[in-house]
Amino acid sequence: MGKNDKYLIACDLDGTLLNNESDISQKTIDGIKKIIDQGHIFCIVTGRPLRGSIHIYEKLGLNTLMANYNGSYISNPSDKKFTPVNMTFSKNIVSAILKNRFIAKNIVNAVVEADNVATVLNSNMDLNIWKSFIDIFHVPIRDMNEKNNILNQTNNDINNLIKDANALLLNVNDKALFDSMVYHIKQIAPTLAVRSWSARIDDKFEVIEVNSSFADKAMAMKYLSSYYGIPLERCIAFGDGENDLTMLNNAGYGFAMKNGTRPAKLLARHITKHTNVENGVVWELEYVLNEKK
Repeated sequence: MGKNDKYLIACDLDGTLLNNESDISQKTIDGIKKIIDQGHIFCIVTGRPLRGSIHIYEKLGLNTLMANYNGSYISNPSDKKFTPVNMTFSKNIVSAILKNRFIAKNIVNAVVEADNVATVLNSNMDLNIWKSFIDIFHVPIRDMNEKNNILNQTNNDINNLIKDANALLLNVNDKALFDSMVYHIKQIAPTLAVRSWSARIDDKFEVIEVNSSFADKAMAMKYLSSYYGIPLERCIAFGDGENDLTMLNNAGYGFAMKNGTRPAKLLARHITKHTNVENGVVWELEYVLNEKK
């Protein structure tokens, strides 16, 4: 396949490529591998950390670049010689946000992500909530004893961070406080990007995520486009949420998932015929790429 025949596919994970069990079906695996064998480039572009997406990367047998933390960390897990693109913000800003009285009073927990390492703020969470918490935030902790050890250590670590952050995630205890939380964050760091998503731990829990303003999925896709020499008009993007909007709008073919959020479906150029549970990404790719032959 010539370079002018190749397409670059930039794909979100949760709610998009993955089913509702956060896994990938065999049909999707087979479909993606077939598309790769045809010469197309498939890249994961996700808000997850590297450790929370590498198993999907490996299941698909990828050797391409992958974008994590909504584009603030781009690496090639199959090529250790590749120097990661790492866009961070100051650890001093992280500390200032977490020390703000209003913010500290109204968060259940917080995670600081830096270079694929998660530092967890000390918090008294019961075991059931903790199990959900470490699953959603991809914190690599196996049992309650390890939880206690980690939390005892990280209470000090989070105030003495060594590295600048790729992302700060605040687990808010009341959705109604969202606007006030954003106000306080913006008072401290007006140039950072702030977004929210549902943690699905409890109805009251909402996650506020803080990233570098230079890191978003569109920027990641543009980097991938430049790296692989495939123009944006030959990029196909898939996503389901607000953090996918810039990527969907900048791709030649931007698909919001049928199961996606209303903003995603309103702003994307296309909507998939099938949901994430119904292998919607592969179905659409097979249709579009066969049509373009």
